[in-house]
Amino acid sequence: MSRRTVNNWKPIKGQPLTELDKKILYIQNKGHLVPTRKLIKTPEQIEGIRRSSVINTGVLDLIQKEIKEGMSTAVIDKLVYDYTVGHVILLMWMSQRF
Repeated sequence: MSRRTVNNWKPIKGQPLTELDKKILYIQNKGHLVPTRKLIKTPEQIEGIRRSSVINTGVLDLIQKEIKEGMSTAVIDKLVYDYTVGHVILLMWMSQRF
């Protein structure tokens, strides 16, 4: 039974091949399944994901601590909104300062 080749990795048209392109195309051409370009993240994107996960964890911790039986969803929404906005503004300020 032959293996079907899937060409997930496609170089960007009009741009020279990067070292990453060359490595992934080599692996792909050997018959291995590789991710699409969309799944590969830049260091800046990875850092953004890390920062957002800190905010998300903080929101969950806040909700665990503050939520009470009988609270309306509007009050919960306000807690989440205030926390998120405050921390996003802080992160934006920090990224400009350092």
